[in-house]
Amino acid sequence: MIRGIGVDVVRISRFRKAMDRWQKRFLERIFSEEERAECRKWRDPAPHLAVKFAAKEAFSKAMGTGFGAALSLRDIQVLHDPLGGPTFVVSEKARGQMKMRGIEKALLSLSHDADMGIAFVVMEG
Repeated sequence: MIRGIGVDVVRISRFRKAMDRWQKRFLERIFSEEERAECRKWRDPAPHLAVKFAAKEAFSKAMGTGFGAALSLRDIQVLHDPLGGPTFVVSEKARGQMKMRGIEKALLSLSHDADMGIAFVVMEG
């Protein structure tokens, strides 16, 4: 059963400006070391970081919580499985929020082209 749906669109150039302005501090506030390392493998990490950010936003929308006391950006990691598919790795706090809402699994699709990125999340329970 579908328990939630979330989508987020990000303008990559806007995200890149924030990266340039706030640099390492900005990225460390949003992403785990593992997420940042995964993106450093690309010639241009900005589009990949931007869609990971969009995925976190879409996750919070699908949960119905947004970000705040119930959920933070660092409670959600967006990584890739061995076949390259995007997947979520969530903290115990986020797992507890999911359980309270009857959510067992979060499915994720990511895409980016030119200056736009999109993340789509479906929560199942």
